[in-house]
Amino acid sequence: MNRFFLSATLASFASVACAATPTLKDSETVLTAVPGKVTVSYELEQAPAVVTFDILTNGVSIGAAALSNAAGDVNKVVQPGKRTITWKPHKAFAGDPAVLPNACAVVTSWPTNCPPDYMVVDLTSGECSYYASREALPGGLVGADGDVVHDPYRTTKLVLKKIRADGIVWMMGDHVKAADYNVYTEYPRMVRLSSDFYIGIYEFTQGQYKTLMDGKLPKNEAFADWDYSDALPVNMLAAEDIRGNLDWPTNKAVGASSPMGVLSQRTGIAFDMPTEAQWEYVCRAGGNLSYGRLPTATGIGDYAWYNANSTNAQTNAAEPHPVGTKKPNAWGIYDMQGNAEEWCLLWQCNTVYSSSVFDSTRVVVDPEVKFENSQKASDGTGYRCTRGGSYVGAAELLRCAKHGGSRAGGKNLGFRVACYPQAR
Repeated sequence: MNRFFLSATLASFASVACAATPTLKDSETVLTAVPGKVTVSYELEQAPAVVTFDILTNGVSIGAAALSNAAGDVNKVVQPGKRTITWKPHKAFAGDPAVLPNACAVVTSWPTNCPPDYMVVDLTSGECSYYASREALPGGLVGADGDVVHDPYRTTKLVLKKIRADGIVWMMGDHVKAADYNVYTEYPRMVRLSSDFYIGIYEFTQGQYKTLMDGKLPKNEAFADWDYSDALPVNMLAAEDIRGNLDWPTNKAVGASSPMGVLSQRTGIAFDMPTEAQWEYVCRAGGNLSYGRLPTATGIGDYAWYNANSTNAQTNAAEPHPVGTKKPNAWGIYDMQGNAEEWCLLWQCNTVYSSSVFDSTRVVVDPEVKFENSQKASDGTGYRCTRGGSYVGAAELLRCAKHGGSRAGGKNLGFRVACYPQAR
C-alpha cells in the first residue's frame, strides 16, 4: 500500500506582465498510487501553460532533485484538457523510502510568456523543457570535478536561465577609470531593459555545435582533436557565421542556415546572441563592482580562465578549458569573464559618447547601437563588439565594462545564446 500522498494542491503563477493566466481545475485533480508509481491527474483550462509540480511534506518541499524523474504532462508546454503526471518515488530515494508525513502534491501552471526560471533545449529534437529551479534539472549539473566532457548539458542540450530585467534601471559602463579605461566604450550611462530574457548558463560548446549542425564544426576549429574538445567553447566563428546577418538592428532576422537560424527553426523560438546591454547586465549580476563579484582583479582566478591560470606548463601556451569549470557569478552563469571572449550584437564604437557629463536622470531604453552611434563602415564592414576577455588576455580585460572588437573569428572568440521568454 502506497501511503505517500494525502492531498493535492493547485497553484497558478501570475504576473501583470503575463498573458491571460491559465487555470487548474481543482475538482478534476486526482491522486492515485500503485507500488512504485504515483499519478497526479489534473485539468488545465483557458490557455496553454508550462506545468511544474512539487511534493511537500509538512509544508516543506522534498527537494526538486527528487522529482527529476517526473514524466507526462509536466515541465513543458501543456495544452488545455485533462492531463497526468507520473512520478516514481523509488528512483528518487535510496532503498525503500519512509512514509512522508502530511504529504501533498502541488501542481503549478505558468503562462507561456512567463515560463519558469530554467529552460533546457534538446539540440537534436528542438524540444524545450522548463524547470522552476536549477536543482530540478534531471541528473543535475555536473560540477568541475565530474565528467564534463560527456555532460549532456554541455554537449547535446542547452541550459538557459531566465534573467529578470524588465523595468530595472542600472548603470552600464564604469566610473572607475582603470589603466586601460576607454572613454569611447566605457563611459557610464543609465540603462533600462524592457523585457526579461533567457541566457545560456555556459558558452556554446563544440559538442553543442556538432549536435545542432549535424556533426559539423567550424571550418578552422582550433581545438577539435583534443580529448575534451566537446566541452570547450566553440571558436573560429565570425559574427556573421553565428547569425548569418550583420544588418542588426535594422534587420533582426537571422540567416536560416546559420547556427542561430537552425536553432530558431528547430525550437520555434527566436534565438540570437545577447545584446551588449543584456550581456553586461548578466555579467554584473545585480552589482556594480568592476569585476562582477569583485572590486579588483584579486581573486578573479576563482571565476575566470585568463592568461595567468590557463597556460599549459608543457607547451607554455594559453589554452581554453571546458565550460563551467570555474565558479559561476552571483546569478549562476559561468565563464562570463575569461575562457572565450564572447560576441555581442553591437558594432564597436569609435566615437566619444554623445554626453561628456554623466547624467543619472537620462535613461537609455534597450540600447541597440552602442552610445547611439553605429560605426558600421559604408562598405558594410566594421568591428563587432566582443565582451568578457579570454583565456589569452590579462586580468584587466575581464572587467564587466571592458569592450573588445573584431571583424573575424579567432581561437579565443566564442558566443552564448539568448532569447526572450516565450515557451513553445
